[in-house]
Amino acid sequence: MTQKQFVLLFISLLCYRTMAWADDAPLFVSSGTPRSFDQPNIRMVSESVAIQLNAKTYSVDARFVFENSGETQTVEVGFPEQGSGYYPEYQANSYFDSFQTYVNDAPVKAEERLKIVAGYGDDAKIFSTRAEARQYCKTQKELCRLSNQSWRVKSVTFPPGTTTTRVTYTAPYSYAEIAFAEYIFGTGRWWAGTIQRAEFDLQAASPDVQMIDAGIYHDEHPVSFLKKRLSPTRMTIEMTDIEPDDEYESVSVAIATNKDETAWFVERENWAGSFIDEPVSANLEEFTARQAHQLWRGGYTERADCACPPPAPWFPEGHADAQQSYFKKFSSYQAVETAILNSGANVLIATGGCDYCVTNVRWMIKASELPKQADWLSNAATGLQTLAALQPAAFPFDVQAASQALSDALQSKTPITSDTELVFPSKRHPGQQDRLGLRKISYVLPEWAVVEMILHEPQPEM
Repeated sequence: MTQKQFVLLFISLLCYRTMAWADDAPLFVSSGTPRSFDQPNIRMVSESVAIQLNAKTYSVDARFVFENSGETQTVEVGFPEQGSGYYPEYQANSYFDSFQTYVNDAPVKAEERLKIVAGYGDDAKIFSTRAEARQYCKTQKELCRLSNQSWRVKSVTFPPGTTTTRVTYTAPYSYAEIAFAEYIFGTGRWWAGTIQRAEFDLQAASPDVQMIDAGIYHDEHPVSFLKKRLSPTRMTIEMTDIEPDDEYESVSVAIATNKDETAWFVERENWAGSFIDEPVSANLEEFTARQAHQLWRGGYTERADCACPPPAPWFPEGHADAQQSYFKKFSSYQAVETAILNSGANVLIATGGCDYCVTNVRWMIKASELPKQADWLSNAATGLQTLAALQPAAFPFDVQAASQALSDALQSKTPITSDTELVFPSKRHPGQQDRLGLRKISYVLPEWAVVEMILHEPQPEM
C-alpha cells in the first residue's frame, strides 16, 4: 500500500477514508456505471471553493472555470458523493443534505448514479449495486475495501472558449466523533493540462465551531500551497499549476465543537507494527473531552500491556453495542479512562510504544502560567497524583514513585528543560530505573498550552 502523507498539523484518524466531496470530473458510462476518463481538449483553468463550517454540517460553494481549445463538445460531468472503508460498519452511504449544480450560472438537473469499487489497484472491480460488491468481497482472501460513490452527473456542452460550472451543497462532517471536513481536488486531474489556480476559503460560521487547522492531503509528490489564517474563524489556501497524481488529493480541515466542554490535546506517535498498516506521524491536535474519549477508545498503542488499550475498530455512532462488547475484555483500561474523564482532571494517556513501553501523558495549563516553572510543575505533579489515585495496577509504571520524583524536583527547584529526565525505580524491571521526561509544548491556542510528560521503561537487552 502506498504511504500517504498529510501536510497538516493534524492527521487523518485511521487508515481509511470516509465522506469526501470533489471537483467536477469528466465521465464515461459503462453498464450504467460512471468512470472518470481523460479529457484532452478541455482544461480546468481555475476553481474557487468556499467552505462554511457550521455546528453539525458544512456548506460548500465551488465554482469552476473551463477553457475548451477544440471543437464544441458535450461531456457528462460528474461530482462524486462517496464513503469508503475496510469493514462493513465503515462502508457507509454518505448523502448530501442538499445539492444544486449550475452551468454558466443557470441551474441544471443532475442524475444520481451509483459506482462501487471493491478491492485495490489492478484487482479492483466496479459494481453498480452494493450487494454485488459485497458478494465479490466475500470471495476474496485479502482484506477487501469498498468505496461507495454516488455520482451526481450532468451533461455539459463546452463550446470553444470559456464555460463555468458551479456546485453548492451541504454535507455532514466525516467520522462519528471528530468534526472533519474534506474537499477533494484530485478528480480535476482528468481534465487537460494543469489546474492553473485553486482558491479555498474556509470559514467557521457558528460560535460552537473552533477551526484547528487545514492543509493538503497528497500522495508521494510534494504539493506547494500558501495557507493564511486571516482570523481565528477564517483560513485560506491557494495553489497554482496543480497537476494531481492521485484523484484523492484534497484540502482538509479539522474543527472542534462544543466549546463549553474541556479541551483535550492528543498526540499520535510514529509507531509502526502489526496493528497499523502505515506509520502515523506525530502531530498535536485539540479535541473536546467527548472526542478525546473516542480517540482513546480507538487505541494508538503497540502493546496491550502498556497504559492504554490496544487498537480497536472505530465504531461510528449507532454501534454502541458492538463497542461496549469489544471493550469488556479491557475493562481495567476502560475504568481508568472513565475515571479520568469523570474526575475532570486535564490528563490524558495518549499512547504506548513498540520495542519498550512508552506512556505519554498530556494535560493543559493556562498559557499565562507557562513562564512560572513552579506552577506548571505543580500542575504536573497534581496530574500524576490523579492517575495514581485512580487505578495504578493498570499502569506499567510505579505512578507513586514517578509522582514522588516530580515532587522532589519541584521542592528542590531543579531547573527543568526539554532535556530534563527524572529517574525512579522501575516497577517491572527490578534493579533498573524508569525515566520521566518533562517538557512544555510551545503550541499555544488562545488561552491554553500543553505540558507533556513521557514515562519510559528500560529498553530490553537484545
